[in-house]
Amino acid sequence: NFPYAEALRPLSSGMALSRARFAHGLAEEKFYQESKAFTFPLMVGIPGRVWKKRRVEWNPDVTAMPAFKFLRRQMAISAELKGCVGLPLVVEDELFVVMFFSRKIIDTDDVRHLLASLAALLSEQEAAGEKEEASAREKSESRVTFEVERRVSMTSRETDEESELSELE
Repeated sequence: NFPYAEALRPLSSGMALSRARFAHGLAEEKFYQESKAFTFPLMVGIPGRVWKKRRVEWNPDVTAMPAFKFLRRQMAISAELKGCVGLPLVVEDELFVVMFFSRKIIDTDDVRHLLASLAALLSEQEAAGEKEEASAREKSESRVTFEVERRVSMTSRETDEESELSELE
């Protein structure tokens, strides 16, 4: 449903595209390449408004918006992109804006489905991360146990050897 997605990161001059993107085809890749020249100050364009308000903003058809509200309108028309969802996303205390574009006019059900899909994906990633952390903890604990057992074994061997030496004397 969303053949193009991009992440924008804050700069002193406004939001600018990062290298993170998903472009399904050549038209979307061209949209990305042309978009690299844009920055979006606070409250300018969808990225600037999402950045300022820190709330989801979506538009059913960006090609129907006036150019002063959607600065990349003509580029979206050329790429045949219509619906757009902008999401604020905080990563390590830094706010990014993630934009998703559709080839069709979108409605609230499309937005809900996108948000539910993203929530499921994040939940899966979180669960995988927790499983990985537990596995790493388990390995670390087994290494510590092995090291303690090895040292105890060496100490007991040294004690045995000392006992044997003192018996010989």
